[in-house]
This record gives sequence, structure tokens and C-alpha cells, in this order.
Amino acid sequence: MTHDEFATPTFDGAQMRHVIELLDLLDFAPHEARRQLDRLARERVLTAAQRASVEHLFTRPLHEVDRLLRAACADDEARDALREERVHEARGIYIAPARPARVARSSASAGVLAA
Repeated sequence: MTHDEFATPTFDGAQMRHVIELLDLLDFAPHEARRQLDRLARERVLTAAQRASVEHLFTRPLHEVDRLLRAACADDEARDALREERVHEARGIYIAPARPARVARSSASAGVLAA
């Protein structure tokens, strides 16, 4: 999936909140994040194309995720949800700079973190 293909499915405000929650959960409980993604698709909260986009996000570095999410906002509510999350993330980084990064998903860094 290219960056341009990701922009095709967009997320409304409620969907964007789900996506943000899934990305946060992925850092700490990847199996649960995938389980919840499956549930959202099964319940038709997310379309198949949106689900594929979220799965793509799961594999991207943080700097790409932010850019891709901004491009996927369908409306002002989605942009507001994303903006609120970025403010929350900025506060979390300032208050607790040791928060695990999404980079920890790679096998090389996972071994370092486990040691």
C-alpha cells in the first residue's frame, strides 16, 4: 500500500478516536489491538478499506503515522480528535519521557528492551 492509497479511506471523528485508541493500545498490548480492530470491522464500525489502512498504520514509524492520519481526516471532528491526541501525546512526552516508543516492535530493539 502506498502513501497515496492510504488517503482513499478516510475516518470521521468517532472512527478517528477508535484508530487513535488502537494505536495507543498497540504499544502495550499488540494482540488486543488487533483483536479490537477485528471487532470494529466485524461490527462495521470500520470498512474493509479502513481496516486495511489501520493495519498499514500498525507497521509504520511514528513520524509517518502522524502524517497519514492527518491525510485521513474526513471532517473537522476527525481533525479535532487528532489534534487533541497530539496535545495529549506532547504532554505525556514532557511529563514522562521514558514512555516506550513504537520502534520497540522491531525484533532488534525488542531484544534490547527485554535485556
